[in-house]
Amino acid sequence: MDSILDTLLQSLRELVPYEWAQILLLESDSRLFVARNAHLPDTAKRCQSDARTIDATEYPLIQSVIASQSDILVEDTLKEHSTQVCPGSEYPHSWIGVPLIVSRRVLGLLSLGHSVSATFTSEHLRLAKLLVIPAAAAIQNARMYECAKIYGAELEKRTSDLRSVESALLRFHSDRPS
Repeated sequence: MDSILDTLLQSLRELVPYEWAQILLLESDSRLFVARNAHLPDTAKRCQSDARTIDATEYPLIQSVIASQSDILVEDTLKEHSTQVCPGSEYPHSWIGVPLIVSRRVLGLLSLGHSVSATFTSEHLRLAKLLVIPAAAAIQNARMYECAKIYGAELEKRTSDLRSVESALLRFHSDRPS
């Protein structure tokens, strides 16, 4: 999963001039896990948040991307929206939000920001959407793989426990006088 998230942000960095990016993954209907934060060194202080999870209901733009399952490009968040985009600050001014969708189900979203208004264009949005499509599928596959590993380990443990019980029962029956 780490490799997928890092590759997505690196690829985006080469195509879209963001100063700040987040990959947020849904934990529940409105709770999002901050899976990855990336920002240019000189912008780190403008958008700092120690939050590992956020409530989408506190961020209408993020909530809108999730609910509508469609992307949003905002040229100036201060003019167009009176609420914060980034947890902990009013930064960024220019913002892109792209949902991570697999089989018509939202896994989370990609959030890109820049401190200068109108930095992002419709071409930047198009490029971000193109990168997010395979990334969303890879994220879903990574999640399924992790679940399969957990279920496999649990199955192995239960099988081992069952063999131990079976062995104890066989010893019990063989130790009993006839």
